[in-house]
Parts: sequence; C-alpha cells; structure tokens
Amino acid sequence: LLATYSGDQNPVLCIAWSSYDNTIVTTGVKHIKFLAVPKGGALTKGARLRPKKGIIGKVGRIQNFYSAAFLGEGRTAVGARSGHIYIFEKNTLVQAVEAHKGKVHAVHAVEDLLISGGDDGRVV
Repeated sequence: LLATYSGDQNPVLCIAWSSYDNTIVTTGVKHIKFLAVPKGGALTKGARLRPKKGIIGKVGRIQNFYSAAFLGEGRTAVGARSGHIYIFEKNTLVQAVEAHKGKVHAVHAVEDLLISGGDDGRVV
C-alpha cells in the first residue's frame, strides 16, 4: 500500500488516474473527488492524499457519477446518472453535455477524443 485517502461515506464506483498531471479522480454515489499526487509523481509509502470535492455550482447537479476519463491537463470528463457528461477544469464543473438517455456507465478518452456508453445502449 503506497498511499491512502479517506474516501467517502458513500460507495466509490470509479477511480481514474491522469498521466497528464498526476491527478486521481474518484466518483461514486453522490460524489466526485480530485486528488493531486505530489509534483514529480513521487509518493512515499504511507502518504495520505488530500481530496478536493468537485464543485458543481449552477452548471449541473450533484448525483451519482459512474465513470471518468481525462481529456488533457486539468480537464476531466465524468459520466453522470442523468445521461450527461460533465466536463471539469481542475475540480470545477464548466460544462454539462447531454449524451445519453439514462446513466453514462463508461467514458474513455484519447487526447481530445471522448467515447461514452450508457443505459440507452448507444456508444457515442
């Protein structure tokens, strides 16, 4: 075990790591959290990471989040229960894109290309 953080009282449903900026994101039942790995990406054994909550603001609403992928340095796509893909810059929601009818279970990114799959059986 290299590092830990106190997750959430609710279940964690997804963990993703960004090779762009050494950020870890966890999503789950009514939460999204961002964790910055120390500069240089070096963790010491037993390190405790400090999460930052995702800031939703008026762009969206807190709900269950099922998936996450990184779009580049500081940008994260997150699949939501509402069928939206939420786009975060750092830990702040900046855009909600209507993508599916029903939950977004999977998101995958390769550079600026984003692919998602949802309850509606579609891959977008």
